[in-house]
Amino acid sequence: MFHVKQQDRLTHMFRGGWAPRSQAQPVRVCDTIALYIMGYYVITSLIKERISMIKQLQEVSLKSLDMINKNAEGLNKLAEFLHDNQKQLNMLATKVLELEKRLEKYEPRVN
Repeated sequence: MFHVKQQDRLTHMFRGGWAPRSQAQPVRVCDTIALYIMGYYVITSLIKERISMIKQLQEVSLKSLDMINKNAEGLNKLAEFLHDNQKQLNMLATKVLELEKRLEKYEPRVN
């Protein structure tokens, strides 16, 4: 019967890609699993951090859009006021012209 040591069952040989086989280091399977788990937690924490950063940017963007909308509303109100003011000035100018025409009927021309 073939006997295998307990340690051999829990380890496998790991080479860093360029290391010759003679420099291969035994790595326990549980160490490899622990490294994978640590990598998983690092990646998930980075993803969570990126998600929170995106949410913060979204909030800032929404706030700036709200400010832009408020500024646009203020500009619209100002334009509306100026339009009404222009209408009133035009009506006043029309009335002045009408009054000048009426006045010409009653005053003789001096030339």
